[in-house]
Amino acid sequence: MTVDTPQKFGAISFFITVLITVVLTMLLFLGLKIFIPSPSYSGSYSEQNQCNNITEQVARQNFYTQADAKRVEMQANYNANRKIYSGQIFIFGNIFGLLLLIIGIVFIAIKLGTNIAVAFILSGGIGITYSYMLGWEGADDGLKFIVGVVVAGLLIGGAIAFNRMRDKNHNSIPNI
Repeated sequence: MTVDTPQKFGAISFFITVLITVVLTMLLFLGLKIFIPSPSYSGSYSEQNQCNNITEQVARQNFYTQADAKRVEMQANYNANRKIYSGQIFIFGNIFGLLLLIIGIVFIAIKLGTNIAVAFILSGGIGITYSYMLGWEGADDGLKFIVGVVVAGLLIGGAIAFNRMRDKNHNSIPNI
């Protein structure tokens, strides 16, 4: 018969934390992809084939000029849509990241399991980091600052609450 050691449970708890973190993070990314689709560039290279059929030099030059103007307009539209997309990713990624952080902090407070709580907190942190990286261009500096202050406040407040609970539990253990 084998004896279950604390290290064995610690390793299992670690792997459960990692798996929950990965699954929650992938769900966050997938949700953002589904509900905020990335803009696509609808440029076409068919103009080259069309232009090859034009025999007159002037007509060919006019065709190239129009095709270039069309490409510039399509690129400008794509860039504008990409900026809107980035702003939406920043806002919603941070909202969902903050929700995961809050859920993790609540799980710690109600003692639902440290490994589950840590997984939620890690997933929230990854979501927030992802939204900052992908949405940096689309959000203005004021919004980034406000969101950063809220995230920092939640993290610091959650850490203080966790440390107090840890110290309270540590002090309530009788010395033998």
